[in-house]
Amino acid sequence: MELIYIYIDKYRNYKETELLFGDRFNIKYDKNSNNLSIERNNKNQNIYPSCITNVNAIVGRNSVGKTNLIDLIGMKIYDRQKNNAEYEIIYKKKNTSGFRYPDDIEKEIQHAQYFLVFYLGVNNENEDLFCFEGNNIKNFEKIINDEISYSDYFYGKGWFSIVCTYKNNVLKYKYNINEKIGEYTGDNGCNIYGDYRKEQDKLAIISFRNNLNSEIYDRISLKPKDEYKIAIPRRVARLRSHLWINQIKVLQFLMNKEQENKQKDNK
Repeated sequence: MELIYIYIDKYRNYKETELLFGDRFNIKYDKNSNNLSIERNNKNQNIYPSCITNVNAIVGRNSVGKTNLIDLIGMKIYDRQKNNAEYEIIYKKKNTSGFRYPDDIEKEIQHAQYFLVFYLGVNNENEDLFCFEGNNIKNFEKIINDEISYSDYFYGKGWFSIVCTYKNNVLKYKYNINEKIGEYTGDNGCNIYGDYRKEQDKLAIISFRNNLNSEIYDRISLKPKDEYKIAIPRRVARLRSHLWINQIKVLQFLMNKEQENKQKDNK
């Protein structure tokens, strides 16, 4: 999976900003027409080995927004939403305490609005697959074909994550990330189970955001309650160099032993 494009209508110090990662595709978003254009760049030449899809660098002076961009890409939704940073609900003042109901909502404020596009590769029909992910789906609905209702891909507070193909200048909905594509019903009506993990469990971005701000990535925030609402998991990778050193020492010790002793038993 490869992040190829971000459009930020508003997020912290960003406003009406689009960022293209790599040159595999030419992507442009027209806010006025709510149209997303995706064209494969046939002149693209991959200079990296097959194990590397792309390399990008974020460069800029202090306070221009580098950390904010890393937060948008790498932070979990739960962390981005802390202190109502993205989406805020203001309730009417009540004289008595008790439960809050929809009628008690005075107004809803969307502090941030953005979407990201990931390239997932080619499916069995030789179609390019894209993951369209972001918040405030109502403002971006025209980018997607209108054959489905909000309930198919709409999560609380407007977060969404869906897989699409791109045809006739519009993203065509295939399924949402929380579906289990490998689970289906046989001819006799019985469920047949293959690879029935949710699609979100098959996709991941390695994020080192926790190394930049340990106060945000505490143990509690690594398991947010509403992470399922947006499906591309920001996996946390920790570098434990002291463990690697011990492993290398053990390997060196084993390799220096005589050949007949290397596989003497299972140990």
